[in-house]
Amino acid sequence: MKKRIIASLYIFTLISTILISEPFSFVVMGDSRPPTEEQPYVFYKVLDKINELEPDLVFSTGDIIIGYTEDRQKLSKMYDDFEEVVAKIMDFPLYIVPGNHDNVDVDSLKNEFTDRFGPTFQSIKYENSYFIILSSEEPDQENQIIGKQKVWLQNELRKAQAYEHIFVLVHQPLYPKIEHIGRSLDKFPEERDELAELLKKSKVDMVFAGHIHIYNYTVKDGLHQIITGGAGAPLYADTPGEGGFYHFIQVLVNGDDVDYRIVPVESEVWEAEKLIIAGYYEKAIEQSMKAMEYLPEHPESCFPSILGYKLLNQDFPAKTMYDKLRIILNNDFKTASRFAYFCYDLKFYDLAEEYFLKSTEIDITSYDSFYRLGRIKEKTEDHKQAIEYYQKALFLTDSEKRKQRLHDKIEKLEQKKDN
Repeated sequence: MKKRIIASLYIFTLISTILISEPFSFVVMGDSRPPTEEQPYVFYKVLDKINELEPDLVFSTGDIIIGYTEDRQKLSKMYDDFEEVVAKIMDFPLYIVPGNHDNVDVDSLKNEFTDRFGPTFQSIKYENSYFIILSSEEPDQENQIIGKQKVWLQNELRKAQAYEHIFVLVHQPLYPKIEHIGRSLDKFPEERDELAELLKKSKVDMVFAGHIHIYNYTVKDGLHQIITGGAGAPLYADTPGEGGFYHFIQVLVNGDDVDYRIVPVESEVWEAEKLIIAGYYEKAIEQSMKAMEYLPEHPESCFPSILGYKLLNQDFPAKTMYDKLRIILNNDFKTASRFAYFCYDLKFYDLAEEYFLKSTEIDITSYDSFYRLGRIKEKTEDHKQAIEYYQKALFLTDSEKRKQRLHDKIEKLEQKKDN
């Protein structure tokens, strides 16, 4: 099958064999997970934009919730929140690729995903195209496509040869960029290379992946891969040239022609964050106010204006906006900790420390608050204080993974302190 690629920032075209079928379109988005609880502000904008395009199918490359919990009730609520937001805005068939945040790697919790979204690896046939969803998150097989899944994939690829186009979707990329290098499907290079060769020999048109919160298009030894991780989670790159922008991919299929279009999505909250970092606090507040017009009850709409007013030393409007946030969240602890997280992410560590401490005054049993306080002190090289906060966090978690991570951090900081 002969292919021709025409690439630019917003469109490239892949031409393959000819088969008569009805034209159709589909959308691929990825990594819409929230940083904490509710779905991100920008995810609402993504769904609105998808609605305008009226695709026939919609795919997510995974990480739709924050996950990482062994509490079934909490996990179920996270999925409920995701489905509720999607149902309010979008009315198209949606297929979910399992991501590392989606908890399918825990056998006892896997059905929370499969009962809602179907098998973790599955195939979909539509018009002249064959879609294959893979799971890079199977229990005890993370970062790999092996065992029963690989046998299943080989069989599906044989069936797919009767179709004009083959699209593969998986959360972890074969060829990661910027982040998660050595912690994606490339963690096991030989198995990754075998998978790549299988997909290439089977004439797969495109592999769509997520996991890394950027846009990236790569061709490796004839295999085409798009990373689309810009549907809501915090971005991993600062500039559009590095792929650091919110977006999704629209794909138009018309016989042998396939057009891949990058659809950028504007976010007033994200613009406000960039303006704050650049020191344009008044303009950041303006963007925050626009966000409140679009989603007045979303906490993220308030964060930039609170921080902007504080950085301008305008205490009264800062307090007014903080009180609005408290009304939205209806919880003093969440109000303090969520604003602290926002300051932390933008590297305003003094304010982050102030509000994490405020949250511990409200709830002295908060693991997350003490852990973040430890992170702040570690980043600012106050190793003694970092150790004290990590030790407090250690006594507030039952998770063996968290305990091990904290022990490792404390040990390294003890060595630095002694030096």
